Amino acid sequence: MSLTLSLFPEPENNVMRIRAVSDTDIIRLQRLDYSGWVPVRMRPGQLPAKDIVIEDFEAPIGRPIRYQVQAESQTAVYAEGKINSRDVVLSLPQIPAQYAVIPVFSQYDETRRMPGSTDLIIGRTDPLITILPLSDRQGTLTYVFDTYSDARNVEKLYAQGYPLLLRQPCHDQMDLYHTAEQAQIRQGNGSLWELTVQYVEQNRPGGDLVGTVGWDYQSLINNHADFVAMEAVYDDYGAVLIGVRNDG
Repeated sequence: MSLTLSLFPEPENNVMRIRAVSDTDIIRLQRLDYSGWVPVRMRPGQLPAKDIVIEDFEAPIGRPIRYQVQAESQTAVYAEGKINSRDVVLSLPQIPAQYAVIPVFSQYDETRRMPGSTDLIIGRTDPLITILPLSDRQGTLTYVFDTYSDARNVEKLYAQGYPLLLRQPCHDQMDLYHTAEQAQIRQGNGSLWELTVQYVEQNRPGGDLVGTVGWDYQSLINNHADFVAMEAVYDDYGAVLIGVRNDG
């Protein structure tokens, strides 16, 4: 029996393409982040299968990424890769086609309520301490754009009300699932425009992956004269999906 796991970073799309092939049904694909192993988001019905191609649009940018694949009656297999990009990306996790690359990420601050809560009790000189869960982050994000229209388009992403994912290449553990409580657009220095968002951190949202970016059938039609020409370039359909050509 065999189980293989291959990674194909696409820095131009800020995505990690993953291919797993097994003699038995593949049942789980996970990514390691600072909170532990999390399932890679997939389209409905992709598992179980013996040959899968997955696009991970929530993979960290600019830092090593570790994946694990599990298949029935086989030992788990691991692989590591990295998306070598300097982009700051804001996206809707379930619909990665709804995204924006942020030109300048100029401000980040966070506040967290600490676990210890104190209450004064009549007749006692010392307060009563209650240990509560550590709260999630909340604070301010500021993005800078060349035009007012660019700032408005990102504001529209927030206006849908769904949790968005902010990925950035500079600081480990700073990537952020969040919603916006308030957004303000104002003209900054010169002709630049600033969008300032009051955010609240959210748990990683559930739901399947819908849609993709960076690949469609029209591009195949534009790049190949017919099916025979495409067959000469790609070994199989999985290779088409992940863009691996056999002509080097």
